[in-house]
Amino acid sequence: MKNLFFALSAFVVIGLSSCGSVDCDDTAAQTATGIEVSTAETAYAADASEDNCKDYKSALEELLDYSDCDGSTQADTDAVNALIDGLDC
Repeated sequence: MKNLFFALSAFVVIGLSSCGSVDCDDTAAQTATGIEVSTAETAYAADASEDNCKDYKSALEELLDYSDCDGSTQADTDAVNALIDGLDC
């Protein structure tokens, strides 16, 4: 189950880090958001504390801001929303 969670997360980070209410041409911000999600995911996997959960959830929500950029699909958005909904924080 944990491996599936990480595989799905990696797919989502790659798929969505490509744009919502943000500048789709700002690749530095997109990269930073992807790194933020990855860092928060790693921290949460190591320690599923309330704070790490909230940080991970916040990072995923920020990632959704990029959902209107090229390369992102509805399936990607749905997967991120499912991850968010699955977090118990």
